[in-house]
Amino acid sequence: MDDLLNCRHMELLCRQRAKVDPEHSWKWLGQAERWRNLGRNKITSRFKRSNSEQSDLSPMAMGPNTIDGDQRRGKYGNKSDFGRLAGNESLIKLLMMSAQSFAASTN
Repeated sequence: MDDLLNCRHMELLCRQRAKVDPEHSWKWLGQAERWRNLGRNKITSRFKRSNSEQSDLSPMAMGPNTIDGDQRRGKYGNKSDFGRLAGNESLIKLLMMSAQSFAASTN
């Protein structure tokens, strides 16, 4: 962010100098344009970088059931993971009770 502010500040200084020095205003306006373009390039590169970092966060790539399969049970859902739940009847009962109490509270 400091780079962008510095570019804007330098652009402003060059434009002010162009007003003070009318004989060389073409030079100072050219420098102001250079600083303006540099600032725009900084903004563009920052947005491109942030967009490329977030490109894999599309709605189809988020959550447990993505287009690549169910992440909770392996790439395409291993049925062997259901066997681990079969021994945890108390956990299943607790989950069912919490789901029922949630459903009752929303009605």
